Amino acid sequence: MVEKSFKPDLFTCNILLRGLCREGMLVKALKLFNTWISKGKAIDAVTYNTIISGLCKEGRFEEAFDLLAEMKEKKLGPDCYTYNAILCALADAGRMEAEEFMSKIVEQGKLQDQTISLNKRKTESGSETAQESDPNSVAFSEQINELCTQGKYKDAMHMVQESTQKGITLHKSTYISLMEGLIKR
Repeated sequence: MVEKSFKPDLFTCNILLRGLCREGMLVKALKLFNTWISKGKAIDAVTYNTIISGLCKEGRFEEAFDLLAEMKEKKLGPDCYTYNAILCALADAGRMEAEEFMSKIVEQGKLQDQTISLNKRKTESGSETAQESDPNSVAFSEQINELCTQGKYKDAMHMVQESTQKGITLHKSTYISLMEGLIKR
């Protein structure tokens, strides 16, 4: 691209970052990220989410939390993807901060205050909540809760990651069940 005088844009940068992180080349991804910033190029929530996710997978939580703070300062989020990436990585690593982090984001209203309802309870107004009417959300939440009941926390974590990748919002109780199970374990 550069040889042909095409200038990479943010979309191109994000794709490169994701590929580097996916292939375990976090050092190169961070170098690209820092170069992009130092040149004053625009970045977005996807850029941060990609690097934060990569850092979390490597267990570099302090750096991930620093970028999370930077992301907030720049008013670029964070969003549910950011929180899920950090939460899943903390839980996978068996870090005690996972419960504290989850409590903090629930308290801030970053996770919707919905509980799983097998009988499709109606809200006070008589209509179903958005999550309860979403069959994917209900299905994933029920499956994850069942895996937690069976003590299959690693499988449950994979389901959480899959739901995040598919953009499916899980019920708050699902996160709570998963965290309680991981903490007991």
